[in-house]
Amino acid sequence: MAARQTRGTPGGWIIRSIPDDASRDPATPPSDSDPEPANVWASLFGERRSREIQSSKHLAPWQDGVVIAAVLAADYAGFHLVFDANYFDWYLANGAAFALALSAFSIVIELDDEPGLIAAEPNTYLASWFAFLGISFEWLRHAVEAPGRTRWEALDWPFTALFAITWVVAVGAWILIIVPALYLVTLVAGAPVRRTQASQSTTSLTETTADRTTSTTFWIDANIRERPVTATNALAAALLYGISFVI
Repeated sequence: MAARQTRGTPGGWIIRSIPDDASRDPATPPSDSDPEPANVWASLFGERRSREIQSSKHLAPWQDGVVIAAVLAADYAGFHLVFDANYFDWYLANGAAFALALSAFSIVIELDDEPGLIAAEPNTYLASWFAFLGISFEWLRHAVEAPGRTRWEALDWPFTALFAITWVVAVGAWILIIVPALYLVTLVAGAPVRRTQASQSTTSLTETTADRTTSTTFWIDANIRERPVTATNALAAALLYGISFVI
């Protein structure tokens, strides 16, 4: 039975089949050739920025923009009907916390491997989110199906299954409530990051000790290019935090 391996690439995520030892030629290592899309959901929402993954069936950017607007309208109506609250006021009050959490999360699981999460194009943005979240379900499936290595580890299964159920609910809420509004925030806060990625210039800051024996150089552009999603969400947190004081 073939195993499956996920791997982040500079342009996106890929999932590939890895043959078991019994069926794999030891002289032939696993290949990245002809990888399959990380998740079929991505193909519904756009072509992602990846040389490895190209989606042939996708919506135009304006169509995905209509989808985002429709979900935002539904969120606004739902919050007013169920909670008697303004959805946009709620997001402005809590958006900074979401952005900070996402910034920290992106460092842990390397969300920066998927720059499409801060794309200006609605189709690339939605496709990247659906593909990334699809990978999380693939990971959880393997975690739930994995046998315990010891008797004590057999106790891990119910907790893992409970986490998987909670994760499904959390992902559904994230897609419907956070992702649409986050696009608007990313569109603004991610602008300088996207421009930095497009720029060929390099900016550095060198600090030298008083005796000039030691110096440290910070490569600002390079750091932003290396962690675009982290940088964007840090800027988004600052932006939303500032707006919350004004409004």
